[in-house]
Amino acid sequence: MSKSGWKNYNRFALIVFIALTIFCIVQLSWWIVYHINSAKETAQLEKQNYLLQSEDADIPIEVVLEIEERQRRMVIMFISESCFFILIILLGAYQIYRTLRQSEALKRQQLNFMHAVTHEFRTPITSLRLYLETLQSGNIPPDKTAELYPKMIDDTNRLESLIDNVLQAGNLSQGDYKLNLVETDLSRDVKDYLAATDPFIKRQNGSLTSDIEPGIKARTDAKAFIRVINALVDNALKYSAKGEKLIRVILRKENNNALLSVTDMGIGIDASEQKKVFERFYRVGDENTRTVNGTGLGLYLVREIIEAHDGKASVWSEGKDKGATFTITLPLA
Repeated sequence: MSKSGWKNYNRFALIVFIALTIFCIVQLSWWIVYHINSAKETAQLEKQNYLLQSEDADIPIEVVLEIEERQRRMVIMFISESCFFILIILLGAYQIYRTLRQSEALKRQQLNFMHAVTHEFRTPITSLRLYLETLQSGNIPPDKTAELYPKMIDDTNRLESLIDNVLQAGNLSQGDYKLNLVETDLSRDVKDYLAATDPFIKRQNGSLTSDIEPGIKARTDAKAFIRVINALVDNALKYSAKGEKLIRVILRKENNNALLSVTDMGIGIDASEQKKVFERFYRVGDENTRTVNGTGLGLYLVREIIEAHDGKASVWSEGKDKGATFTITLPLA
């Protein structure tokens, strides 16, 4: 079914559901009125029956009070039971409505994810094809040829990272993700990664500065931790403002934890979105106006991997166009 077809179907289902809910409440309200009137008629019949069976011209006040008390108890019983049923119906209706909205939101996120993944695959493949066709033509100076190889490697790394992210997200959703935790020199690992990735950052018109406190050790899965740093640096590059992309990485100790922060001077994050950025498929901004590429999996994997290390991932930003700082906290070894 097409996207517009799903939208129309969900709208129709929602209208039918609301109509049925209203019908149930109206029927229940009619049931309340009917039984209240029945209780009144029953009380009236009891009074008439008493007069037929008694030689008294009037009904004693104590008998009237007794009949009216029974009527009052019946009315209270009907009203209380009806209110309870109405409350159950409303709670059930709200839960179903909430589920329908969540289902619609999930479908929309999945469709956006499929479009994003398709675009993310197409971009490096198109770039690689262009580079290969340029090399195949033979009409390129040797110095220019040397410049193409690092760019081609960047595109293949981008494809590999994208495939890994999709696979890891699938493993996490199925509960199949396992870590191989060993004690490691976190300071050395971060320095080695930054040294290796600095040429790539420069090719993206980025500038990296770092402040790494030496001798920080923690229990980590080396491959998973590199994926975390890579996702944070990649995110900083994507959401940095046009021009030179300034990125700062800091690793330090605080109490019994290691704190790694990655700061950019980019578009920033509104306070309302800061709690959502680590959700699966979530991307900052509006789908109709967003221009930054991405799948919405990078930061989700950051949170899940770090929490699997018994750590925590967080973000802080002053707001739009104020940059953002992503911080991960890990217990020291």
